[in-house]
Amino acid sequence: MTRLHYLADVRLPTEKAHGWQIVKMCEAFASSGARVKLWTPRRRQEDPKLRSQSAFNYYGIPPTFEHRRLANLDLVSLEPHLPAQVARSAIVLNAAAWSASAVRRARRDRAERVFTRDLGVAYWAERARIPCVYEAHTAPGPRSQRIWRRIGRQVSVIALTPFIAEEFALLEVPADHLTVEGDAVDVAAFADLPSKADARERLGLSRDARWVGYVGRFHRFHEERGLRELVTAFASVAGSHPDSRLVCVGGPMDRVPLYRSIAEGLGLDRERIRFVDRVPNADVPTWLAALDVAVMPATRTRHFSYETSPLKVFEYLAAGLPIVAGDLPATRLVLRSGENALLAEPEDPAAMAAAISRLLSEPELAQRLGSQGRRDVEGMTWTARAERILRFAGAREKASA
Repeated sequence: MTRLHYLADVRLPTEKAHGWQIVKMCEAFASSGARVKLWTPRRRQEDPKLRSQSAFNYYGIPPTFEHRRLANLDLVSLEPHLPAQVARSAIVLNAAAWSASAVRRARRDRAERVFTRDLGVAYWAERARIPCVYEAHTAPGPRSQRIWRRIGRQVSVIALTPFIAEEFALLEVPADHLTVEGDAVDVAAFADLPSKADARERLGLSRDARWVGYVGRFHRFHEERGLRELVTAFASVAGSHPDSRLVCVGGPMDRVPLYRSIAEGLGLDRERIRFVDRVPNADVPTWLAALDVAVMPATRTRHFSYETSPLKVFEYLAAGLPIVAGDLPATRLVLRSGENALLAEPEDPAAMAAAISRLLSEPELAQRLGSQGRRDVEGMTWTARAERILRFAGAREKASA
């Protein structure tokens, strides 16, 4: 049984999507036969609701792997109280120190393989001569490139998108050390969905309305995810479809007043739009079951264009929903306009409104797209992803044996 140490320099549990991705991969590695230890730094939880929760309770998953919080000087919590440049430098140094310490402990614990999303961990694992798999969720910037050139060619890279993989190939990562794996979904969680009527009853949504929905974080760090454009688009949809309603689920709620002011300025009744804070991951299938159309708005940033494999898209597909999404290169890796979704020009509320209205007006099209999407996602499971990664990570050692 492979002893796999997943070292993640993140606060866990966290309300952000990367926490869910990390624990689902640990669960999948464990189900694929690895003995998994997830180690994260000890950090203060600002949200009192998170302080007493384990990762297993928070995410609603069984404890099939170990989660340990390692000692850590929590400078992230001090960031608001320090000058910006001092805070950035201190956090970078602290991350390097934690990575080195975590790798040393993993070596003492006889780790056979390290898996990480942190370049610092990959650097120290290579120095410690522990086989390492680095999952790259962004293309390497100038600082990361300097670190990578010091790592050498012994770390295997899992790139989230082919666009990220191209950047690592330019850094001369050997082809047999580099592969692409997008995100995935727990298809089983969507296997026995409640009916629309039952889901709406549970969630307090009008049973007679037609619900357009977005389920995911409202913004990424300081980047908007397109909810302003979605609200603007829905104002047009509401005019031609009086029975339509919009629900946005996922929080945080700090920008909801802005979204509501946009809606009010466009003449939308307050009752036509509902905003809901983060809900437990186990409740997401019920929220999706309540929808008629799922929307993934997008903005033209580098991240959303080339570096993302959105979890919400896989969940929308697993729920069998007709989808309207921004037409970006990363989106087109999974969605095909007219086949399993409708793609609209990003940052164009009129184009988004037209696509949403079309799905509300053409139920046969909506049904066809949703059914095809559900078929497409069947093999995109966390377990299948983990098994491919484990095979990829072991192939190099077998070839050199």
